[in-house]
Amino acid sequence: MRLFIAVGLPDSIKEKLYRASVRLKEQSEKGTFSRRGNYHITLAFIGETERSGDVCRIMDALSFQRFDVETGGAGRFSSREGDIYWAGVGESRPLSQIADRLSNDLRAAGFKIDSRPFKPHITLGRRVVTRRGFDRAAFSASLSPMRFTVSRISLMKSEHIDGRLTYTEIYSVSERPKDAL
Repeated sequence: MRLFIAVGLPDSIKEKLYRASVRLKEQSEKGTFSRRGNYHITLAFIGETERSGDVCRIMDALSFQRFDVETGGAGRFSSREGDIYWAGVGESRPLSQIADRLSNDLRAAGFKIDSRPFKPHITLGRRVVTRRGFDRAAFSASLSPMRFTVSRISLMKSEHIDGRLTYTEIYSVSERPKDAL
């Protein structure tokens, strides 16, 4: 199974991100654009493994209280075959702490987790080549800030179903203060 740990988004935010993705697609020559149901914030990418039980145990040891996250603006990661466009995620100490804790615990359990610094974002499209004259600054400005509360962390399975990339939650943990463990 191809797995990752993520924060899901409320439907209202997914809808706004989808509309932004449609605008991006209309201004692009090519690209693969995220489906509405697939928007999320990745905390730790695990990749192919049959050790989902170990991942669940690591998640079970996690304690956190609900916290707010703000999204807004857009950016891109450059790539030769086309860029990755994303919606931004504002600085959030609790989000970063959870991502760091998960990554460290997964590495300690023998998983090969990327060591790059955590840069939270929400992928809108991959391998995107925009049309001449595309105004990245205007596109970024069109993604106004949106705030939501995180109270759940999910283990997601990534697979192709009927030719479409599909993310399915297979496990989750909800907010739980340390003294509740």
